[in-house]
Amino acid sequence: MEARARRSDPVHGLGGIAKALSQKLNNLASELALVNQQNQFHRHRSGVMQQEHQQVESNEASPAPLRAAVPFSSLQECGSSHTVS
Repeated sequence: MEARARRSDPVHGLGGIAKALSQKLNNLASELALVNQQNQFHRHRSGVMQQEHQQVESNEASPAPLRAAVPFSSLQECGSSHTVS
């Protein structure tokens, strides 16, 4: 194996191959760390979006009661004969 390595790279031989593989391994480890960080971000984002979706669904299932735009007390103060339903 070393003889083949010396033929392809007479100066560095197996040492050159080992160094190149070590660099590739370091690059792949850095890339894996980045991908794991992105996965963690997207999992968190997905969880937040699911919570928001559940809140929207629960709000749609039980809508808030309708309220008059003008408080009833202000209508009485004006002496208006309008009724609020």
